[in-house]
Amino acid sequence: MIAEYASYSEIPELAYVPEPVRKDWREASIDKRLHEVFGPDDMRIMRDGYRRLQSFIHRFKDAGGVVLAGSDNLNGVAGLALRREMEALVDAGFTPMQSLSAATRDAAQFLRRKDIGTIEPGKKADLIVVDGNPLSSIKNLSKINKVFQNGREVSTGYHRDYALPPKRPELVRPIYFERLLSGEKQ
Repeated sequence: MIAEYASYSEIPELAYVPEPVRKDWREASIDKRLHEVFGPDDMRIMRDGYRRLQSFIHRFKDAGGVVLAGSDNLNGVAGLALRREMEALVDAGFTPMQSLSAATRDAAQFLRRKDIGTIEPGKKADLIVVDGNPLSSIKNLSKINKVFQNGREVSTGYHRDYALPPKRPELVRPIYFERLLSGEKQ
């Protein structure tokens, strides 16, 4: 994964990404700091904790809980971070379809958006066409062939004239916070 992030830092068309972020991609500074601060025993404990987290997430889903994909990107490569999260869900025992649903249908339901999340007549949809079946292997999502946005095919290449920041999305708060802020009794 580190090498893949580093390769993105060298793409000239991604020059709009701030240099400190590109430097993090190249140097994997967070990973380096983890290995500097934590010894082998600590790393073993963290790996064990991660396996327990995977088990919890899988049991939570099996008990009827809803798990969403939609990672906070921080300094990751946009799109790649979501794919990695979907792969992590499959590694935790989700089927590829459950992982895809967590990133699409279930996320749209959480946002209370009835116009997105599934492919149906009357809904908005941006689509990717991949070479390979993501239901056979979630890793096939990385084999992007075409992208359709707002009903039109768009270039899958990077372009250096991309401008930041993009349009700011509408803030959506979890229902609990909505009720708390509105003064509604719990």
